[in-house]
Amino acid sequence: MSLYIFCLILVVILIVVYFYLNRRNNLNIRKSTIEKFREIKEQLAYNDYTKKPSNINEWSYQRFCNFFDEIEPKDPEFDNKIIKIYDMIVNEKETDLDKIAEISGCNYNELILKIMYLKNKRKIGDLYIDRGDHAIRNCTKEDRKLLDKYSKYIYDYHDQPYDIARKLPECTATNINSLAKKVLDDLIYLDEKYLINGLNIDKVDNKIIYYTIEKHKKEKDYISINCKTCGALIDVPRGGKARCGYCKNIVVDKN
Repeated sequence: MSLYIFCLILVVILIVVYFYLNRRNNLNIRKSTIEKFREIKEQLAYNDYTKKPSNINEWSYQRFCNFFDEIEPKDPEFDNKIIKIYDMIVNEKETDLDKIAEISGCNYNELILKIMYLKNKRKIGDLYIDRGDHAIRNCTKEDRKLLDKYSKYIYDYHDQPYDIARKLPECTATNINSLAKKVLDDLIYLDEKYLINGLNIDKVDNKIIYYTIEKHKKEKDYISINCKTCGALIDVPRGGKARCGYCKNIVVDKN
């Protein structure tokens, strides 16, 4: 009888040990699985932060710079710089332009151009560049209202100030000239804060020069060629030649 009880107790102990070890093993497997998922998640997050934004390339960046009369040579570090700038502004929420310039390996003017390019490509939101404090900041509610008021006219229709004024609900036959002046002043204000993108404002003739329109105009009579010396993108008259604005080399359209 005592042997029977002993065997029964032994069986019970073995069963308890089995379930204990099985549960412990399952917990270890679960823990290992969670760790693997965490590693995968972190890796995916890292890849997102270090991946170049879509529709971004050095050729289009050089064309964009040309519009603002800034000649940029070919840069083997272009992708790395763009990734770091985008990551620091969009993901890390960094606002110090000097710090962004240092970490991305850009000089200050180059950094501003690259931020303008990313904003023009709609990769960076409505942040304004405060060159006085060397900072990039969220726009104010008042600036947001101005952007909402004018965005469709400049981005969808590429209107001139007078045309924008004519479409505003407050426009009348007697106030259209003063309203067009206010529109121009508002757009100059937004442009000076880098809150509107892809345009130049001619303050002499009171007109807006749009990057998209000018680009299409040039495509008819010019061909864009990379300078063989410095790699800068040069607009050359079709069948003609032009001097590189960066290294002064002569670039020829051989076609």
